[in-house]
Amino acid sequence: MSTEDRKKREQQRRRTQIISAAETVIERKGFQQATMDEIAEEAELSKGTLYLYFSHKEALYLAINKKGLQKLNDRFLHVMQQDQQGIELVKDLGDSFLSFITSNPNYTKALIYYESVINEEKLEENEPAQECEEIGRQLLMYLTRAIQIGMQDGSITNQMEPKLLAVQIWGSMRGMMQLYQVRSQHHLQKMLQDLEMNMETMIRQFLDVQIKGIQTSN
Repeated sequence: MSTEDRKKREQQRRRTQIISAAETVIERKGFQQATMDEIAEEAELSKGTLYLYFSHKEALYLAINKKGLQKLNDRFLHVMQQDQQGIELVKDLGDSFLSFITSNPNYTKALIYYESVINEEKLEENEPAQECEEIGRQLLMYLTRAIQIGMQDGSITNQMEPKLLAVQIWGSMRGMMQLYQVRSQHHLQKMLQDLEMNMETMIRQFLDVQIKGIQTSN
């Protein structure tokens, strides 16, 4: 292995070490309360070394978001490799998404934060943000392909353009993701208690309604 290769491997190891430390601190204290000093201490690095890799906390959160999107992408890819009808693929993609947001709160919060602060100007000058956007497009492509397969095998109605339908479903799923993150608000908790329902069940029923709306009667 060349000196250059060893240097790149060490840099990647350090980045991974820092991101993992940031996840730990943010999970413990929350994004707003976590500090770069605490993250450097958790990573067992000097603050100066930390800033060599990430110039501010938002850059770290963006890296966490990218890591989460990659994990979700792996889940979607696994679903799409199954030999199933299109409607079943869409169902499984929905299940994977629900499982992801309920079992990975840090990644879910990072995604919501990312979407709240990113804009076209930042995208043009921020390579990690562009990488996140590319993964997001890949996720949407999986859903679009699942719908196309369903239209071809007759399990999904063909009354809409596949990509438009995918965008509508994806947007609805992302909206429910944000709702899941604010579930602690008193009025929402009270409403769910009155309905004798938890947030996971509500999202599951919402996804079921989405599926029934595109499924054929065959």
